[in-house]
Amino acid sequence: MKVYFIGIGGIGMCGVAGLLKQSGYEVFGSEKGEIYPPASEILKNLGIKVLPFDPENIVKIKPDCVIVGNSVKANHPELLKAQELNIPLYSFPQFLEKNWFNGKKVLVCAGTHGKSTTTALLSYLMKRGGYSPSFLVGGVLRDEEKNFGYGEGEWMVIEGDEYPSASFDRVPKFFHYKPYAVILTSLEYDHADVYSNLEALKKVFIDMIELLPEDGLLVYNGDDINLNEVVSKANLKAKAVSYGKGEANDFRLLKVDSFLDNQGFMSIFEFSQ
Repeated sequence: MKVYFIGIGGIGMCGVAGLLKQSGYEVFGSEKGEIYPPASEILKNLGIKVLPFDPENIVKIKPDCVIVGNSVKANHPELLKAQELNIPLYSFPQFLEKNWFNGKKVLVCAGTHGKSTTTALLSYLMKRGGYSPSFLVGGVLRDEEKNFGYGEGEWMVIEGDEYPSASFDRVPKFFHYKPYAVILTSLEYDHADVYSNLEALKKVFIDMIELLPEDGLLVYNGDDINLNEVVSKANLKAKAVSYGKGEANDFRLLKVDSFLDNQGFMSIFEFSQ
């Protein structure tokens, strides 16, 4: 399958491009101007040539579908050319949902702060545990030197984002992921260009965790007032487990030791259950 990315230079878009290339797709892409690290290095290592924006790219390459970045406007010349030629358009979350997950159990890490770090840690632990997960993170993993990985296992670890998926797909990204399990790190007011107030943002998180199946799992920061409200208002089918410093949490943080050694900064956490 031949896939073309409009706006391939974003960190999420280049990561999805890498996932697709590693799993056998032909990948092409374009960008407005110069791409900066880390995306430029990721695309270079993948051997994906980045073209300048030009509707003739769509004509010459004749992709089977086009994936459109969420910064691309509805009047973009390449997008309009793809529509003219009746080539299917997708946001990248929409494409993953419809064409790539293929029955994988999706583990979503979401929240205002810490979701990239949490996604990276979870994917690393699952790799070390022998689960061979696929993963997509909004930052470069130190051990991988990239922000994605294709694994043969049944698990997909992905950073969840509540921002709309594309100009033509206003669904929050993490809705497309149909999560099997979710980690929620924190919740504060964000994306004022999309959500009018904190209550509107909370509603999106409530709707997302209600997608969890009965045999799924929600892990959340029980010290966060907003997350506690979200969980209490949701019609959850899945099991919910809280963590934090407070005594009411299912897993309570007792002690943290942090230090530097020749491998870098490290922390050791002690929990009680």
